[in-house]
Amino acid sequence: MTALTQYFLTIAETTVEVSSIDPEMSLQLGETEKRFQAANALPDLQIEASFGTTAIPHVSSIFDTGGVWKVYCQNGSYLFTFSSPVFGPLPYKTAEFNAGFSCGKVFLHRPYFSDSYQGDPLKWPLDEVLISHLLGLGRGVELHAAGLVDARGRGHLFVGHSGAGKSTMTRLWEDHTGVVILSDDRIVLRRKAGQFVMYGTPWHGDTRHAAPASTPVSAIYLLEHSDTTRLIPLSAPQAVARLFAMSIAAVYCREAVEFTLGFLNRLADIVPCFALPFVPDTCVKDFVLNGGVAARTNSATYPCHVSGLGHTPMIAERKYTQPLTVANTKNAHVHGGQ
Repeated sequence: MTALTQYFLTIAETTVEVSSIDPEMSLQLGETEKRFQAANALPDLQIEASFGTTAIPHVSSIFDTGGVWKVYCQNGSYLFTFSSPVFGPLPYKTAEFNAGFSCGKVFLHRPYFSDSYQGDPLKWPLDEVLISHLLGLGRGVELHAAGLVDARGRGHLFVGHSGAGKSTMTRLWEDHTGVVILSDDRIVLRRKAGQFVMYGTPWHGDTRHAAPASTPVSAIYLLEHSDTTRLIPLSAPQAVARLFAMSIAAVYCREAVEFTLGFLNRLADIVPCFALPFVPDTCVKDFVLNGGVAARTNSATYPCHVSGLGHTPMIAERKYTQPLTVANTKNAHVHGGQ
């Protein structure tokens, strides 16, 4: 595999440039990440990577995942630390970025890595943390979701926590003629030219689908395993609360949280959203193809298969009430990343 001194990674039209400024550090992307490698693109974020000596900051973190990483704020900059008992007591990696998130530095703790190191200094979860933060600065939202394009070019977004059925749903569509699967686990949404567009990402799940492609979203489905398959229309506030709980937002940044809520409120006003309890068989595809995609994205009413009425076409009214804001999200659970 060819070692690099620089690469550009573009995910959902957001580009990160990484340059090694250390002669001992050779860069190497994983096979999935290579699909998202770009050639000399204009970067949104420029990063210099090198070896160094890391330390545990002397200030309290502003966010702690309870897992690998924490984030601190010092001198107006964001400092991320990444630790694991596999390496030792000190962070194996630190990353510091300016307040505007336009430039930064990544350090790998020299004693933890071999002299012949070849790898990716943004290796997950840092790459996802950075894209999530950049999206929160007015670009878009990342969701725990699977996404696909059907044979007629319509985009279906299946949202759910781990175990809700994203991989199961993806497998049901794998052999469906003309279907392109963008991702089985992480999808980015952006608004482009008045449409909400979904993008594949490199952060795949069990079925390992990760395509650097995009399509407008026709309908959104909140997944639940069930002993019956139903398509239940959600009001805009219901949809926003559930989507917010499935978002991967920079929750340590108030600006990002406020943008995410505003984005999701607009999304739920325009794109039809459904709860989709389902039995894992091919019949669920009929519900999706003949129900959700029939929704009219510019209307408060739309034809759908209403829960309890089988395949009888009905008109279900979406009731719009108070938009979700930072002040009324006490009961929404936010995923801050792992």
